[in-house]
Amino acid sequence: MRPVQGQALHAMVVKWSLDSHTPVCNGLVNLYAKCGEFTSAESVFERVELKDVVTWNSLISGCLCNGLEDRAAFYFKEMSISSARPDQVTFSCLLSACSYPRGLHALGESVHGRVISLSYDSHSSVANSLVSFYCKCCDVEAAEKVFRGRALKSVVSWNSMINGLVQNGRLDEAFDLLHEMQSTTPIQPDSVTAIASLQLCAEFSLLSEGMSVHGFTVRRGFEALNLCVTNSLIAMYIKCKYLRSAEILFSTMPRRDIISWNTMISGYSHIRCLKKESWSMFRDLLRTGLRCSIGTFLGVAPSFSSPEDLFFGKSVHGWMLRCGFPETVSAVNALMLMYINCGDLPSSSSLFEGGLTQSDVVSWNSVIVGCVQNEHYRDALGTFLMMLQQSHPKPDPITLVSVFSACGLLELLCLGVGYHLRVRNALITMYSRCGDIESSESAFQDSKVRNLCSWNCMISGYVQSRESKKALEVFLNMGDERPDAITVVGLLCACAHLGPLRLGRDIHGYALRHGLNSNGYVSAALIDMYSKCGWLEAAIRVFQNSDEKSVAYWNSMILAYGFHGHGREAIRLFSEMRGQASHLIRAPSSVFYRLAATLAYHRALCLHGGYARPGWEAQVSLHCEPENVGYYVSLSNLYAASEKWNDAINVRSL
Repeated sequence: MRPVQGQALHAMVVKWSLDSHTPVCNGLVNLYAKCGEFTSAESVFERVELKDVVTWNSLISGCLCNGLEDRAAFYFKEMSISSARPDQVTFSCLLSACSYPRGLHALGESVHGRVISLSYDSHSSVANSLVSFYCKCCDVEAAEKVFRGRALKSVVSWNSMINGLVQNGRLDEAFDLLHEMQSTTPIQPDSVTAIASLQLCAEFSLLSEGMSVHGFTVRRGFEALNLCVTNSLIAMYIKCKYLRSAEILFSTMPRRDIISWNTMISGYSHIRCLKKESWSMFRDLLRTGLRCSIGTFLGVAPSFSSPEDLFFGKSVHGWMLRCGFPETVSAVNALMLMYINCGDLPSSSSLFEGGLTQSDVVSWNSVIVGCVQNEHYRDALGTFLMMLQQSHPKPDPITLVSVFSACGLLELLCLGVGYHLRVRNALITMYSRCGDIESSESAFQDSKVRNLCSWNCMISGYVQSRESKKALEVFLNMGDERPDAITVVGLLCACAHLGPLRLGRDIHGYALRHGLNSNGYVSAALIDMYSKCGWLEAAIRVFQNSDEKSVAYWNSMILAYGFHGHGREAIRLFSEMRGQASHLIRAPSSVFYRLAATLAYHRALCLHGGYARPGWEAQVSLHCEPENVGYYVSLSNLYAASEKWNDAINVRSL
């Protein structure tokens, strides 16, 4: 229905005095939202006096139809404080909204908690939405936990999990799950299963298995009825380099959409000897009058690979501008690569400079690689140095390989070694953070040249892995390297784990002699070290002698008091901290530090006989994110640990 027709219908509703009738208003909200008139939908919604669950669901689903995921989250929060009780439709819509990359992952976890509390986790549609949500947020383990927790799984359940594994690149697991579905259940695969199977065959280049899936789709009639299945078959044959079958499928299709054309154009473009076929198909597409997409350009762009292709490449660029396609990062990157491959470095550089604020690592790599390919080695190094000055993005292996090539071709050995060392240090940190301390050790030992950063990375890695003795051994082998604040923090953490007070005092003395005690992280680590080594008085002196106290200082001292059983002092210090909130030196993650301080305060109360004042939870919610489920769970656990069962139940009901 067109918006004008909807407005006419709305006028009739008002004329007949039905605009206060809730079911009628629900229909109007749904109508306006689906017509793209979301402002009108909101206006009708606000006028509904008795909003039922269908009213809220209509508006929340309308938000999704119009790409307003943030508004959907807002209305769910409003619904939570109303008398309406969410149902499976509400939760499915909300989880779809939280799946978008808008930072709504925490809200999605909160919705999951609400699903469990209202016993909707047994509903198939909600469980499937949870699986899709966690997969889209790259939390495959959580998705699998939800999936395995279902006693009765439908074909949609299996498809959601298989597609989630494919989306996250876990192709082996997706294949195993597909085999499990076929061998352990009587469930028959549907067209969605077939599409997921074809994606797997394409990624692994499994032509024989792909042809078997093709036979299955023919027997079940999917190929003739489902355009998406045929497009997936074409993509599979192209990926398996069996282009003739893809051409036959395409030519015999009774109906083609833009994805069909884009897939064939892209397939030809990636085979260098068939770029003329790609151009011919691109022209045929334009003659059909079908509305093209940015994917059309991304499909044809790789075919422009030499200087003689530049003229047609510029023509396609002009066509893209005339069509008014948005200049997305991926489109600009493809244009830059096209001009680089055609030898037009100035045009590529101009595009890069015009979109510098939105550039990703592919953009930077395109320019650096282009400079190297066109023998502009110093420009490549200059671009790399400019990249290092940006907070985002960080260089990846392709960046560094290109820079090493530039250094080698310029015979800049010292510069190349410096960049190589940077990569080695990054590997040490990466392995240790992933819990693979053996690989971290190997990367460190294999490094013939080490700088202070190398030693710091290894010390921090050992501390994170709770191997504090090895961290101290690395420190003793540093030789002529002079420790800095990062080294000192790592060593103090190691001392806090092991408890050697004498060594901790020596490190404190070193920090004083070299002026490192004014560093906020060093001071916080000193307080923590003295506290855990049993010398609370020294921790208090460090805290009192600080001129400027950051939130981290306060947290460390509150935790120290709680650790030593001084609950009242922890309470006093926390109250003092809250009184000086406006003077605190706030770290970037201030919400995190406020949350940590609050939990430290409650830990001191619960472990040492304190008593939470009435209404304290309400005060805490002003300081912390109300939707942060982790806070409420932690607080409830602390009350339970101190046997304050009523308080624990009250927090869980918030």
